[in-house]
Amino acid sequence: MNEPRIIYDHLEPGLLGQTDGQRYIWIDRRQSAASMRETLDHELAHFLHGDAGHQAPKVEARIEAAVAQGIIHLEDLAWAAAWSEHVCVVAEELAVRPQTVELRLQLLTDEERDRLAERLAEAHWAD
Repeated sequence: MNEPRIIYDHLEPGLLGQTDGQRYIWIDRRQSAASMRETLDHELAHFLHGDAGHQAPKVEARIEAAVAQGIIHLEDLAWAAAWSEHVCVVAEELAVRPQTVELRLQLLTDEERDRLAERLAEAHWAD
């Protein structure tokens, strides 16, 4: 499979990115850096699956989950969460959107949840 050509442009309102699944990925250049990073990862996942255009909600949810797990590693999440218990602060530390932090937290395995809890027990804001 060839690498896609990535085009940064102004897309129609409400569209952050899209791919034809064969040659191109378009990214709306008016996004924040964090949003652009996530949009690119999202569209790359679609590209690798050969998806073109908008997909069914189940496919979109699977891609969003893969992006959240791929860009937020547990160690980084624990480090950022030790600074603050606020999702927006954690997101800023990780250079991702708050929604992505929330999704990653929802997707934690029991083992990851235990490891995170151990790390956060030592956080400055923990009681």
